[in-house]
Amino acid sequence: MVPSDDVLRAVQETSRRFCLGVVGQGNLDGINRVYTADAQILPRRASLMNGREAIRGFWQAGFTALGIKGAKLATLNIEITGNTAVEVGEAELNLGENGSATAKYVVHWKQEDGQWLWDKDIWNIS
Repeated sequence: MVPSDDVLRAVQETSRRFCLGVVGQGNLDGINRVYTADAQILPRRASLMNGREAIRGFWQAGFTALGIKGAKLATLNIEITGNTAVEVGEAELNLGENGSATAKYVVHWKQEDGQWLWDKDIWNIS
């Protein structure tokens, strides 16, 4: 199904909140406006993490360990069915003094309380 302009704008807004607010400003409270309440992330070489608190802790540790200063996400493909969507994309991470890294990702989106949010998030950093 071809996504409507409204859905695409909503998805882009959530991704922008992650890149600019959570990553760019280090505002980890912004996780609540990016991930669903029961979201799961599947990071490489780490355990599956469930829920916003665990995800917040993961990103806090990542910001500290990797020096993440910024992120840019680029959607390659998105497929929408009802109130869920699957996005495949690429990310560029600014690691400050440590340079940069690129990643491929898949996000399973879900509508929650009228917002399109990340429900499942998995990525590979190259």
